[in-house]
Amino acid sequence: MVAKGLIDIKKGEGEFAYALRPFVVGFYEGQLSRMDAEMAELFEQYYHETRGGILRDTPSLHRIIPVGRAIPLQVDIHPFERATEILEGALSWGVRDCICRKQQQLLGKGCSHPLESCLVFAPVKNAFDRSTVDRAITKEEALSILRMTEDAGLVHSSGNYRDGIEYICNCCTCCCGIMRGIAEYGIMSAVARADFQIALKADSCTACGDCVERCQFHALSLSGTVVNIDLARCMGCGLCVVACPTEGLRLDRRKSGEVLQPPADIADWRAQRSSSKSQAG
Repeated sequence: MVAKGLIDIKKGEGEFAYALRPFVVGFYEGQLSRMDAEMAELFEQYYHETRGGILRDTPSLHRIIPVGRAIPLQVDIHPFERATEILEGALSWGVRDCICRKQQQLLGKGCSHPLESCLVFAPVKNAFDRSTVDRAITKEEALSILRMTEDAGLVHSSGNYRDGIEYICNCCTCCCGIMRGIAEYGIMSAVARADFQIALKADSCTACGDCVERCQFHALSLSGTVVNIDLARCMGCGLCVVACPTEGLRLDRRKSGEVLQPPADIADWRAQRSSSKSQAG
């Protein structure tokens, strides 16, 4: 079961300890090398029969990481909010295919976004050298892939906690099993939004529409010669900012209290999620 990615294993004092993995993020992602058409169909059936039910629990499964280039230099930013800083803090790096795009492709759907786009990293050297799923890469290659995904219009997201982050997904609302919850079922809490929101520089905006095309969450629209912003739909990813040819948009911090601080680490996240489920039951 460990080899099939269904449970976790840790070395304890003189013995191994085992633990169940959550469905997402957990044993679903562990099926990348085993994903076939039958498994893709079964997941799709489960997803729609539950109407994205797993995405309605709190805290959210994933959290948006804003594009670093979209944040003004004078704005203070936490390490867990900057993708480049997260990558810089690792000692080994890898990249793997996006299991969500692979699953959709097996269904004859999918999109034209890059398949090999999910970044993984570790605090030890050579962690991915023998992996059969991850392609070991250098830090420079990881940063290059990060920039490539931004240029492709993909949204950075990762585990919804501050410390111990081990991966960065680069997502689209057409394939990502989490972000499809927003696109298909209107579950705006499926992903925890970044602590930033879009602001318009009206004197610089030419209403070209590039930002509207780039936004995957339909937070932007054109009305005559001005861009309208629906802050309730803005996830703070910053992709529209880097797409604007006239620098007519920027990311600002949200007002205090609008976004909850992420759990400290994955153990804290699991404890909060378990407590939330108990209260709901």
